[in-house]
Amino acid sequence: MGKLKLSGHGKRQLREVMQRSPDGKLVRRAQMLLWLADGIGNKEVADRMQVSRQSVYELAWRFEQRCELLILERLKDEVGRGRPAYLRKAVKDKLQGMITTNPETFGYRTTCWTVPMMKTQLGFALKEDMSVDTIRRALKEMRFSYKRPRFVLSRQSPTWRNAKGGFAEA
Repeated sequence: MGKLKLSGHGKRQLREVMQRSPDGKLVRRAQMLLWLADGIGNKEVADRMQVSRQSVYELAWRFEQRCELLILERLKDEVGRGRPAYLRKAVKDKLQGMITTNPETFGYRTTCWTVPMMKTQLGFALKEDMSVDTIRRALKEMRFSYKRPRFVLSRQSPTWRNAKGGFAEA
């Protein structure tokens, strides 16, 4: 790909994005496009920004393909990119009913839920494997709070009596 063609007005708008945008991703993209417009090669731009040359090519191509949009809109990601969060929605639906029931009804020997137990039960119900992070995100979206268990049980210090104001044994 040759030199990127930008008008003086386009360059001013990109510089304005660099100065005023709170989004670092947009600032980096504007900087790369300005360098390309100034005639700096794709490899040099990729080295400066520590990205692949392919990323620079794709940015310039996308920027040129979306010429009917405003400069700021051309720099932003397209709407709906990425994997949809369909599993989290299904997890939230199942969690609504599951949290109100006692784990003992599912055969567990405890009265409170843990995330790994929820993962097991949701795996049976949805017939889909999921990570514990998916369940934690769903719980957070549902505004539930919980505490993770300690990794090591606390052990009593040999000097605990002194710390509580007691006397040491002779």
